[in-house]
Amino acid sequence: MSRQQFDQLVAEVSETVARTLTERGFGPKAPPEATALAHGDGTERLVAQRAAEVVNRLPAVIGAVPALPAQTLRILDRLDRTAAGGRSAVSFLAWLGVACGGLAAVGLGLRHGSRSMRRQLLEPGEGPAPLARVALLAALDLLALALFWLVTHIVLGALFAGAGAQTMVAVLVLDGMAIVASTICLLAICVRPQDPAARIAPVSDADAVRLRHDIVLAVALVTASRAWIAILVPSVVVQAGLLVNAFVVPGCYAVVALHARHAFGAWLAGLAESAAPARAAATPPCTRLWLAITMPVIAILALTRIYGALSGRPEIPVGTITTVATLLGVLLGETLVRYVARHPAAANGRSLLGRLLRPAARLARMAMLLVTLFILAHVWLVDVAGLVAAAEWPAASRTWSRAALILMVALAAWEAVKLFTDKHVTKPGGLPVDEDADAGKSASRLATMMPLLRMAVAIVIAAIALLVALSDLGVNITPLLAGASVFGLALSFGSQTLVRDVVSGIFYLADDAFRVGEYIDCGKAKGTVEGFTLRSIRLRHQNGQVHTIPFGQLGQITNFSRDWTTVKFNLRFARDTDLEKLRKLVKRIGQEMLEDPELKDEFLDPLKMQGVADIADNALIVRFKFTVRPSKPSFVQRQAVRRMVTAFAAGGIEFANATVAVHTIGGPNGAQAGAAAQSMLSRVQAEAAASAAGEAARA
Repeated sequence: MSRQQFDQLVAEVSETVARTLTERGFGPKAPPEATALAHGDGTERLVAQRAAEVVNRLPAVIGAVPALPAQTLRILDRLDRTAAGGRSAVSFLAWLGVACGGLAAVGLGLRHGSRSMRRQLLEPGEGPAPLARVALLAALDLLALALFWLVTHIVLGALFAGAGAQTMVAVLVLDGMAIVASTICLLAICVRPQDPAARIAPVSDADAVRLRHDIVLAVALVTASRAWIAILVPSVVVQAGLLVNAFVVPGCYAVVALHARHAFGAWLAGLAESAAPARAAATPPCTRLWLAITMPVIAILALTRIYGALSGRPEIPVGTITTVATLLGVLLGETLVRYVARHPAAANGRSLLGRLLRPAARLARMAMLLVTLFILAHVWLVDVAGLVAAAEWPAASRTWSRAALILMVALAAWEAVKLFTDKHVTKPGGLPVDEDADAGKSASRLATMMPLLRMAVAIVIAAIALLVALSDLGVNITPLLAGASVFGLALSFGSQTLVRDVVSGIFYLADDAFRVGEYIDCGKAKGTVEGFTLRSIRLRHQNGQVHTIPFGQLGQITNFSRDWTTVKFNLRFARDTDLEKLRKLVKRIGQEMLEDPELKDEFLDPLKMQGVADIADNALIVRFKFTVRPSKPSFVQRQAVRRMVTAFAAGGIEFANATVAVHTIGGPNGAQAGAAAQSMLSRVQAEAAASAAGEAARA
């Protein structure tokens, strides 16, 4: 090779490397647009300048498209290093083919070597829990992928190091294989076409196979197109290749979206259903119309790539594709989070694992949101728009990272508080229960006060986190604290009723006047305490109505659910009832109720006859009483009356008769007395009718 040819080769390789570094974000950036925006009509001038550049370059770029095949074949001349004592192009391609085949064999060998372990993990009823099995399978896949990448770089260093253009082509090809292998690994973790029991994505077997084939084919095609662009040398030919690529790559995305539209729709619908099973029938529109959203996004990708090819600004299409890739990563992360949240242990929430899974899922979502915001901010604020200088971004990112970390710590602290206090919080019942069933135990004093304590802790955590985050961002929080103090003072003077309600509630809780689940009467209303806030209490009436009463209006409280309840009731018996026999029967009934498994735990004092409470014209009114726990006294009373009716009928004890007997004096004149009474009744009725007629006439 002559010196002139060698210099030309070095220049071409340098230009290719510089262009590749620029496309990957390591080269010099275009001048920031913020400078132009600082002037009066800078935006219009900038748009006009960019449009003029695109129009001026368009003929040359389109004219270079026919030269793409010839320029592609020129890579064979650049790969020939025989003059420098290296391999020829044919020898290099042969070694590259051997390396690709060897890497493919390594990938298959790694998967075959772990087949027995996979089979053991997938055996039903054996080994760890399902969630642990999925984690171990994912760990095996990631370990195999890491070994594949390691072997790839070993092969690159051993066979293709320091060979100029041959090294560049080898890196493009072998790294492309590693990218395809990474895609296969990621899809294996998510969809697992052969292992539905360990599948994370909510799709069917057929959809899983379709997704894997389509996505792997699309990634392979896109990777090959990027490698093809990288081997082109003249800049105008590179722009022509980028222009062709701007149609090929989005077209590939569109074909995949159309071919796998049902699979992607099922995936999104499954995520929506797992998020809200109760509203599964009302599928969000985005899951049904996702294709109508995806196609415009693909069109935007194509337009940005065309603009980047014609303007020589690759950061705009790179930013767009990075945004889409980030959102797809969020979709995969959300799929994993939802899969963990659907785990049976998380559904029942009884075990420690179940109580930890849901808080961990919420923390993972927050972490994904913050990471996504950081990536998008860097892409659009630094790389594309230039609103933040690249030299200033590290300091700004550290500041925002500290603020985000503070928010994450605050969220973790709140989740820990919820985790350790959930068992002390009483959940109000939504539907009415049977009157004869147990009315339920009243909550403890800690459970009653826990909602207010949690609210206070949440306010403290949020306030501290917000102030520390603002201080880290450089905001002076001293005026905020002073303003909050003044606002609190003004609120206390202007909202005296609110202050009275809050203070009254604090003293009611300090006096332990009521607890959640207890039945109280406050004069204005009565019912079971379902819960309360900082200023009011919520009572559920026995008929179902809900009363919300401010603490300041409660007044005197009568609690029917504390310690014990004595029930007294009267029954009417015949005048000639044997009271001693009645007492013995009632005592026997009380003993039987004490031996009843359903009732014995309720009694504190058995059923007994207290004595004669009153004597009526035709009855003896006898009083009975018993003392029970306050949970269901009405049920115990009904059971006692039912047993008494049965026992009295069997023992000859008669209840009082409601008929009134009329005795007349003088038997022989009974007919005359009856006639006289009938005559008097007729006269009274006639007088009443005449009086009513007179009142009607006057009206």
